[in-house]
Amino acid sequence: MTPFLTYALALSMPVLSMAAAVTKAGPLVQTKPFGLDVRQDDTELPPPSSIVGGTTAASGDFPFIVSLSQSGSHFCGGVLLNAYTVVTAAHCSVDQTASRVKVRAGSLTWASGGTQVGVSAIKYHPSYNSDTTDYDVAVWHLATPIAASSTISYATLPAQGSDPASGTSLT
Repeated sequence: MTPFLTYALALSMPVLSMAAAVTKAGPLVQTKPFGLDVRQDDTELPPPSSIVGGTTAASGDFPFIVSLSQSGSHFCGGVLLNAYTVVTAAHCSVDQTASRVKVRAGSLTWASGGTQVGVSAIKYHPSYNSDTTDYDVAVWHLATPIAASSTISYATLPAQGSDPASGTSLT
């Protein structure tokens, strides 16, 4: 994978901070390993602390992160590169149809706020291998532009040909 795309994908990792949204949960049915609970109804609980040592994101903290959704349900995150382009993982893209998915930017919740637009095209790396996750990168072209604002901006990418220094933490 090229350094450019590796860096862009590393930028998408803070999408986990979007867990600031309240999650739906109900009576505990079964506790699974790692403290994951399976619930049956829609009673609300505060979000779990999924990231050790993490903090709740504030509006504008990660203005280039977007939520990818289908039928109102978030399924992956991505990075807004410009008004029309999102980079994400191929494993988030291979089973998707552009006309059925949406991209939301500028919000800390998956279901409301910010700007939501449709997608006109989804392209994933032709060498993507779902068994090994090699070349796990995709580019989505938006049907309408997402304008920059106080809570939305485009990712700043490194100069072509530059690589992170050896030992640099990317996540």
